[in-house]
Amino acid sequence: MIYADRYGVLRLYEASGRSQGVLQDVTPATLDHNAWIYATSVNVTAGRARGATGGVISLYRWPSGFISRNYDLVYANGTSEVFH
Repeated sequence: MIYADRYGVLRLYEASGRSQGVLQDVTPATLDHNAWIYATSVNVTAGRARGATGGVISLYRWPSGFISRNYDLVYANGTSEVFH
């Protein structure tokens, strides 16, 4: 399973032309323990996340503390990160 907020889904779509199968609910209550998590520069540097449900868009704080305590950092380039 791959999790990314709307910012991440747009980046994945831009890079591969596909974004199907990416789960966009990046919150402590919704993340699967075996998930891969893609954090974009907006998530990492600004600490923001973006989601949408039923056409309503919301901005929320990226759960960086929860993710870093419960997942291993696999990749980082200074602005983006991947956890598993």
